[in-house]
Amino acid sequence: MLLYMQQTVRTSDTESLSEYMWNKTEAIRNKTLSSYFVQGIANGSLNPTALGGYMVQDSVYCYEVKHSIDISVDRATDGELKEYLRMKSASYERYYKDLFNKWRIESPTGINLSKACESYVDYERKVAATEDTIYMIVAMIPCMKLWPWLGQQVQS
Repeated sequence: MLLYMQQTVRTSDTESLSEYMWNKTEAIRNKTLSSYFVQGIANGSLNPTALGGYMVQDSVYCYEVKHSIDISVDRATDGELKEYLRMKSASYERYYKDLFNKWRIESPTGINLSKACESYVDYERKVAATEDTIYMIVAMIPCMKLWPWLGQQVQS
């Protein structure tokens, strides 16, 4: 199913849907790249407290998205999609457990997410519970594509 979508969903003869969506986010990506957080990481000036706060929040985000993915796994009927989502769930579980260990988080319930992060968590949970399961992947694309891109930009 995923391979089929990647090969057949096109907005023009040369641009896939994912490329189209990525290209439409250029202004947001550049704003993120120029943010205090990303530039602070890039030039080594990020306040350690800001980094710690982000990492604790990211830990809880990963915990939450793992559970949203599990909702999608339970609802998925396509075998390939179900297996892909299972692999993503396992990946997020490993990541959040590692972060919980490193940041000494026993339970995510005492950690407040920023409004933006909470909104994204709620959005992904709603997609997982109400939309066709393929849209869970679509909802996760911003994070899956943005962070590697930011890393490439910071390295250069």
